[in-house]
Amino acid sequence: MKKGEILFREGESVSKFYMIVDGIISLTSTIGYKISAGPGEIIGEWKLVGESQESATAETDVELVEIEDDLPFSWILLRRAFERLEKVNSSFTSDLKPPSEVMKIINREKKGLWRRYRDILRSPYYRAREFMASGDYERAFKEMMKIDKRSIDNDIVMDAEIWKTFCMFFVNAKNASRRYNALLRRKSEYSKYISFAALVELVNHGEGNFKTMVSLYLKHGTLIPRRTILMIEGEMGDESYFVLSGYPRVARYSSGSEKLLAFLGKGEFVGEVSTLGDIPRTATVLSGGMIQSLVFKKDTLQKTVEDNRAFGVEILKAILKRIKRMRKLKDAGKDPMKRIAILFDEKSLDEVNSMMISLEEMASYLDINKDEVVSLLVGKKLASLRSDGTLRFLEEIRL
Repeated sequence: MKKGEILFREGESVSKFYMIVDGIISLTSTIGYKISAGPGEIIGEWKLVGESQESATAETDVELVEIEDDLPFSWILLRRAFERLEKVNSSFTSDLKPPSEVMKIINREKKGLWRRYRDILRSPYYRAREFMASGDYERAFKEMMKIDKRSIDNDIVMDAEIWKTFCMFFVNAKNASRRYNALLRRKSEYSKYISFAALVELVNHGEGNFKTMVSLYLKHGTLIPRRTILMIEGEMGDESYFVLSGYPRVARYSSGSEKLLAFLGKGEFVGEVSTLGDIPRTATVLSGGMIQSLVFKKDTLQKTVEDNRAFGVEILKAILKRIKRMRKLKDAGKDPMKRIAILFDEKSLDEVNSMMISLEEMASYLDINKDEVVSLLVGKKLASLRSDGTLRFLEEIRL
């Protein structure tokens, strides 16, 4: 490529990966960033999500090698994606309120008990999961036995029953088989928990043959109960979350009230900008329902993706998709139908309905009042209202 030549343009599909042999290429997006890539770096990773959110232009004369096989994943590639996301986030971020002020707004606007995730980590359930991550199943079992079933979330109780059985195969195998058979008879109740998949893998294939995701969940996985605040804008944090099930809500409270920015789902990554950039959280993340995720500290994320490169590619795809969605949100402005259509990006009707989006949440996301939401969706027979006040879409909304 000669200086000034364009390899691909923003918004175009990308069909090839390239490695830069010599020269510098600038990667520029109208959403608010410009970064450079030089010799040895891979570009064209937007092929993973089908559409580039930036233009690639030669800053100097450039020599490229086309890569015909799968993307050769590297930590540098992932760090560049984090850099993009940080720059995009900064273009969306207004002045943040102090975390203490955000908590006051949450307590004022939300009904019922909401907990901080960091505050419940001292409970027996989470201490037991730490022991399991280190392979100390006997101490993990003892901690699980301390759980007070009368004062804890039902999902924690159910998950603990599975983990207790799991631990027993290492502590008391004879009794473990009996407990395992009892759980199997209630498979329909337990199968939504990833711990159940881990237990089945252990029984059928043994500890040394866990699938990658089960193995990662044993070490880094956690269950986050409903009505939990994972992180608050403005505070520092050292955890990032890769969602395996459930639908976290991303919100901001800089205006003095809740403004929902996004509904996340399976395969999405959140919290990574603060974790890797040592900057305050740019948004608040909450769990309306149960969330199962992988949790990483800054010092464990790099080693995990280097040891599991396929998982690293999944994280890269998740970040690129998020940047793509943020660009669409910026382009959509306040157009309610365009913003609703973004909810359906790469999601089926059933998936969106599984989010259990309340009337209040949709009003916050669209920045209109509840009556306008009813008129827009229910009045036009695009959705109906369930008895619990959540929306059930009757058809997919695409633009």
